Amino acid sequence: MAQSARGAYTAAATPTLHLRVALALSPAARTGELLNLLWLDVDTRAGRLIFRSTKNGEPRGAWLLEESLRLLKERAKSNPDPESRVFASPSGAAYDYLTPFNTSDRLSKRRPLPGTS
Repeated sequence: MAQSARGAYTAAATPTLHLRVALALSPAARTGELLNLLWLDVDTRAGRLIFRSTKNGEPRGAWLLEESLRLLKERAKSNPDPESRVFASPSGAAYDYLTPFNTSDRLSKRRPLPGTS
């Protein structure tokens, strides 16, 4: 892995972000694929993922690099339910990767930015 890519995910602020960045880089996973990934689609013995929800609608497999596999194994210890999402919101629901943008839009409509009123 390129040194700049390694620095991008080792510098991540939280273990969850670290894992998301590692998985986005190593198997070249799209955000939607990662956010819909279930634990039953993670094979830590073989070092492989199955993305069932993909852009073209066809499932695809991906091999994991050593660091991504290590991080997934570590995260799996805290979530034994195979039907739960790897990256679930605190309520257990899927994250909507557009939410930060939507939240920002809603906040800016409620409260004018300094110097804009």
